[in-house]
Amino acid sequence: MKTWYRLLPFVLLLIVSGSCTQDTLTTEPPTPRYLPSLHPVSHYPELIEGYTTYTSPLRPQTWLSRQVSIPDYGTMVPAGQSVRMVAFGGGLTAGVMNGGLYREGQQLAYPNLVAHQLGLTDFHSPLFAEHEANGTGFLLPSRTHQGEFPRWQRVSNQLAAEAPGSPASISPYAGEVRNYAVPSGQPETPLSKSWDHGHYSFQPYLWRIIPREVNATQSPLEYAQQHTPYNFVLYEDYFDNWIRGMLRIPNFNMWDFYGITLSLGQQAIFRDSNIDNLFYEGAKGVLFTIPRYQDLAYMQWYSLEKGNQQVQEFVRKYRSTDHNDPSRPTYFLATTDVDRLFRGLSATLPDSAVITSFEETLSDPEWEYGHNKRIRAVAAQRNLALVDLSAIYAQIRQGIYVTDDGLKIDGSPRGNFFSSDGIYPSPIGHAVIANEVIKAINRTYQAKIPLIHVGEFANAINLKP
Repeated sequence: MKTWYRLLPFVLLLIVSGSCTQDTLTTEPPTPRYLPSLHPVSHYPELIEGYTTYTSPLRPQTWLSRQVSIPDYGTMVPAGQSVRMVAFGGGLTAGVMNGGLYREGQQLAYPNLVAHQLGLTDFHSPLFAEHEANGTGFLLPSRTHQGEFPRWQRVSNQLAAEAPGSPASISPYAGEVRNYAVPSGQPETPLSKSWDHGHYSFQPYLWRIIPREVNATQSPLEYAQQHTPYNFVLYEDYFDNWIRGMLRIPNFNMWDFYGITLSLGQQAIFRDSNIDNLFYEGAKGVLFTIPRYQDLAYMQWYSLEKGNQQVQEFVRKYRSTDHNDPSRPTYFLATTDVDRLFRGLSATLPDSAVITSFEETLSDPEWEYGHNKRIRAVAAQRNLALVDLSAIYAQIRQGIYVTDDGLKIDGSPRGNFFSSDGIYPSPIGHAVIANEVIKAINRTYQAKIPLIHVGEFANAINLKP
């Protein structure tokens, strides 16, 4: 991992991550928040240094308002039809950035960028209003911290209104939507109804788009097919669950990641019937593999290479509480105790703070009978385009990914691919993914959709590439 330098790189990180300019530091807390934060360090107040305000200097509309000629769609849709696209998925597709859902990230999410290249003018995402532009709120790297390991500040201004409840709620969106992706989305989210047993973390975001009382009788998929009929689908199905499992499960096993599908003899999270329902009436579209969490910038914040003698001693003496796991830690998560250990202070680490080599084998989407293999097979069998995020993220992690216009993509914590949460992409990262979607569509359906010139895109939105 590249070293986290002191103050200057944290300022640079604000530039390359797409989070850009923080306005003022403040000790004042924001209006009450009831939804759980989407940022992986939000549960560790010792890693957060107060509040800051933020006004975006980016200009998404400068790019999105550019006129694009209708390209050759090839066999994407039947001859004579226009493309009517929708998107389903989780935080990646919804536009989570810097550990939050907010207007800037929604505007620059890859589905919007793909829709623009397709020449579509009716693809709408549920944007937060300008006076609530910072949405759920998010975390930015601290401008005042000068230590080796990162610290954060919470954005406290222009937040969307939240209300307590079971579950809590957030400001609704009243316009037409074609991006139905929601943070913490699950494979079954498109088919879920509000009367289903229990409450789920994606529901407050879903109910921004589809009122709770409507969702009692209509699933998101049924709602989309009635209100926004479509013939092309972007479907990213399980990344959020995979990450949530990695962050929260003390001792991994395959059941944690594959669940009941193991007992059903299935090799992927989704069922074929889900694909049948999503791709109805001959609709075509794009599927995505799951990137390995080892390739995320988040996993580089506290790497073994950075470990002091105390860290090395901890690894040597480590014994998992899972008696089936004799292996040693290979990755450390960003927790208060891990931070203390890496700074040479006394700390007791629970199993949930580390990932062992044994756990890696049980949580790998590239397992020979696992999710990604099944996704690739389904895409080939059903003539669906495939974006192999697993392979793409691996190339980025290895430092060998270069865009078609010659921009080197950097997947390190200070790089240009990830936002500052280390998990979800920056605007440049979304442009990279959008281009990979376009390449997959062109390859599968003999289309001629132009790629995004990533350097021009960055300049247009006022972002240093």
